[in-house]
Amino acid sequence: MKLDALVERYPVLLRLRPAEREALERSGRLVEVDEGTQLFTEGDPFDRVYLVLSGEVHCYRQSPDGREQLLRAVAAGSVVCPVPAVDEGPVPDSVRVARKAWLLAIPAAVARSGVRAGTPLGRLLQWEVCQCTRALASRMGVVSLAGVAGRVAAALLALAHYDDLLGVAVPEGGPVPRKAGPVTLNVTHQALAAAAGTSREVVTRTMRRFRKAGLVATGRRQLTLLDPEGLAAVVRAPSAPQA
Repeated sequence: MKLDALVERYPVLLRLRPAEREALERSGRLVEVDEGTQLFTEGDPFDRVYLVLSGEVHCYRQSPDGREQLLRAVAAGSVVCPVPAVDEGPVPDSVRVARKAWLLAIPAAVARSGVRAGTPLGRLLQWEVCQCTRALASRMGVVSLAGVAGRVAAALLALAHYDDLLGVAVPEGGPVPRKAGPVTLNVTHQALAAAAGTSREVVTRTMRRFRKAGLVATGRRQLTLLDPEGLAAVVRAPSAPQA
């Protein structure tokens, strides 16, 4: 497997020394994974890390009664499950492919060796851990401070990877940021409810309001963000007092 195709999405890999590049090319495995494939279950032993080349992968937690809470949507140019490569613990979240994806699987030993040695790959993994922390802090702020409409708006922005509007900046040297322009999501109201931590019925009512306000356009299993900044304003708006 050659790294040439990865450099556009992971510019940091340009800084690999020849021996590091050769080791990654030798040990990395390029895999095509279908939608719905389970990559990890929370608590699994960590045996590999994935660089996402295309498609999308979701990290989530599941309650004993089967309800799911989306924690992070990982798109092309980001890393799946970087935390155990740094702290050498088990997999912290369950991980499922949300949209058919091409992934580069890197063995745990190679990833952890890179972290210990401070190689460009190791620094990329550490940077991704920081991004996970920022994303989680942003999400906790929304969950604890925003109303239902704010949580739904934040879920839409997260699924569309408007990280900058959620306070999760993409610094220079990180993966390639989202391209400008309207983003269309293939997402059901049930999936959006899981991402927002609410019910499908509440999402349906909220989307009706967003549509009327010109924030989104909807179709069958599709949703286009027309005004991301307007959605971000909904996230920041004070929540209504609870009775």
